[in-house]
Amino acid sequence: MSKKHFLKTFLGFSILSLALAGCGGKNSHDDPRYKIYELAVSGGFSGTYEEWLETIKGEDGKDGKDGLTPYIGENGNWWIGDLDTGVPAKGKDASELNPQRLDFYPLDDGTFGIKAGKAIYLSEIDIPSTYLGKPVTRILPHAFQTSDPSYDVSVLKTINIPESIIAIDRCAFEYCQNLENIVIPESVASIDDFAFSGCDSLINVIVPENVTHMGYCAFDNNTVAFCIAEHPSDDWNKDWHERYDNNNSNIVWGYKGTIENKGLTYVLSSVDGNKTAILLDFDDSLTDVNVLETIGDGYKVTDYVKKVFNNRINLNSVVLPNGITNIYYYTFYGCFYLYSVRLGNYVTKIEGSAFATCTSLNSINIPDTVTYIGDNAFYGCLALHSIIIPESVTYIGYEAFYGCSGLTIYCEAPSKPEGWDSGWNHDNRPVVWGYTPNNQ
Repeated sequence: MSKKHFLKTFLGFSILSLALAGCGGKNSHDDPRYKIYELAVSGGFSGTYEEWLETIKGEDGKDGKDGLTPYIGENGNWWIGDLDTGVPAKGKDASELNPQRLDFYPLDDGTFGIKAGKAIYLSEIDIPSTYLGKPVTRILPHAFQTSDPSYDVSVLKTINIPESIIAIDRCAFEYCQNLENIVIPESVASIDDFAFSGCDSLINVIVPENVTHMGYCAFDNNTVAFCIAEHPSDDWNKDWHERYDNNNSNIVWGYKGTIENKGLTYVLSSVDGNKTAILLDFDDSLTDVNVLETIGDGYKVTDYVKKVFNNRINLNSVVLPNGITNIYYYTFYGCFYLYSVRLGNYVTKIEGSAFATCTSLNSINIPDTVTYIGDNAFYGCLALHSIIIPESVTYIGYEAFYGCSGLTIYCEAPSKPEGWDSGWNHDNRPVVWGYTPNNQ
């Protein structure tokens, strides 16, 4: 580094410190720059004050950005001439420029990317569409990520994304466990790997039709993704939606909106002319839930959000339509006062722990279309006194009826089918083999 450049850099910082401290005067000896000149002389500079001014003046010698006057650069720092001091602008100007204390990064295309910065401690964040007159176009990798999933330091619940954003990069919101509300604007074309993975509280999100790239495990298995497109783009990762049961129950293609009926909310969709609906939610005050067979203009109810029934302590009875064929893991977990469930006629699978801890359940039908009953399916159903297992059931998992202390099991099969787990009746509850309606 040349002596002149060193002096310019050193003196620039000194000027900034005195200028920001409010020093000034009417004559040269009161001018804060003269104090710096005196320091320069003590450091070995031998010229006059006027000659020293020329050594630090900007190359064009013009007023304004002349190497003397601090100004706010595009990155939000104080600059002197072409020197970035590295000192963030503070005070009124800075707070107006970036009141949420977000971090902005200039991108090669002349726009800005964004990260949380100090805003990570806010519960609601509004991402601005512009910064210093230029568009904000990307939410950068790990922008709002909580580094340790076991300790969520982020209190972020709501993020408002402007139409200027075109990409949500890798791990942008990973493990933001309190994030509940987000609207992805139609301008977004890319959602990268793990962008919303681990966002346990993000119940649903609408994915715009313009999204042409979707990364690996972009969404957590707790999140229902309402995709406006009827089919995924060619650049969508086949495992873009993290899920533990290898099905698409939390993905809705051809999203057409929602509709309510008697306290129940359904999501409508249409793919290649096939109209379907899923149960999204219902009023927590309801004690009896009767899910419709069809709703709206011919939308057949074929599914429900996996956790829609979880821990509903007011729930007493549920009737499911014929269009629902799978009862998911932990569907009714924590429904302590649920005493009656009526399954549709075409259910094929009851997954593990589907009715676990339903301590009041005393009435349930198993249709003769069921082939699979998973591990711990009826774990802890203390009030269940009888259940009929149709001959169609080729698999029952480990401890399927564990803790059902008063249960008698009526099996239409003449003996234990080969495919049933050896510990299916771990509690050795009474079993009646070869059951028919006339010999119960």
